[in-house]
Amino acid sequence: MRITNSMNKEIINQPRAIMHSLLFGLSGTPLSIGATLFVKPMAFKRKLLGNPGLKFGRVTVIEEFYKPNNKGGRERYVKCLCDCGNITEKALAQLYKYENRNANCGCMTNQLHSKHRMSNTRLYRVWDAMVQRITNPNDSSYHNYGGRNISICEEWKKFIPFMEWALSHGYKDTLEIDREDNDGNYEPSNCRFVTRRVNQLNKRKRPDYGIFYRSWELRPYSIYLGSNGKSYYGGNAETIEEARKIRDSFEVMLRGRKGSDSQLEINYKL
Repeated sequence: MRITNSMNKEIINQPRAIMHSLLFGLSGTPLSIGATLFVKPMAFKRKLLGNPGLKFGRVTVIEEFYKPNNKGGRERYVKCLCDCGNITEKALAQLYKYENRNANCGCMTNQLHSKHRMSNTRLYRVWDAMVQRITNPNDSSYHNYGGRNISICEEWKKFIPFMEWALSHGYKDTLEIDREDNDGNYEPSNCRFVTRRVNQLNKRKRPDYGIFYRSWELRPYSIYLGSNGKSYYGGNAETIEEARKIRDSFEVMLRGRKGSDSQLEINYKL
């Protein structure tokens, strides 16, 4: 609002309190003629309806009443009938806050946990972690699983079928789920339960596993492979291509020395 000379007569005719607020403002500092007054618009609160018959998710309003709150005032509540037949009480503001979508008496939560009652078991966590690294891009391991187009069979997307398979295929709390083919999917024909050591041995190898670069050496690529907790030196190479050839032949030699049935553990430590 801008005070102009044409408004002087109207200002003088107003009550003294209005004149004071216009000319001096709320702070009491005099305002010059022509100054702009900024008035904060009033916030209009939406009227919340609690009429009987209103439907919020799975609950229907029966009647509205008031309950005392912690601030010494009172809060609007409604008594509701849930679709499952239970009577429940809900804060009216909360029903509007969540846009009516999931309101229920608690029966939906009870139905969710009563399906298998295994949510707190280790087997359920194994299944959930498997699903997350396959389907959730925000999972820290997604790039090694779902990001490589590894999928999970339709049957195992539900916990009960996975649990039945696991219990009939040797699951124990000391074992881990392992894919025999690291490029294959999570499905009954490709999965088994093994010890942590066997699972570590069956990990996907990086392209240059066992090869380490040391810039201060004349032949900077060194080959180290490990077996049974011991590290074996395989030689040095001038180029990465030469190092890969040496590494492959050295690995074959070590496997032959340890026996055809033994598994070779790759030493990744520099």
